[in-house]
Amino acid sequence: MKLAVKFGMSISEFWKSTDRELFNFVEARSQGLKESREHDWDVARHIMWASYQPHADKKLRVQDFVKLSTDGNRDDLTEWENQELKKWNAKMDEGMILVPLFPNKK
Repeated sequence: MKLAVKFGMSISEFWKSTDRELFNFVEARSQGLKESREHDWDVARHIMWASYQPHADKKLRVQDFVKLSTDGNRDDLTEWENQELKKWNAKMDEGMILVPLFPNKK
């Protein structure tokens, strides 16, 4: 009950819900919080990548900085899902333009 109320369910909603509804509510809220944290980490690692890449000798990938569960080649995904995830990651990175912080410095 404490977890459901902590996630925003009122006491009356808690008592009116079935076990399955309660499970679905808590599971959905937990998944939403996890996705929100992953998004925040993804933004942070893109900032790290954009700051470091202009000064690096070799081309780096965003995934080299912080590994997330949404990164490619996960064991729990099928081969097709891994391919689609790689395509999506490439599409997200293709619009990123590297702008040197210090253009005159070599």
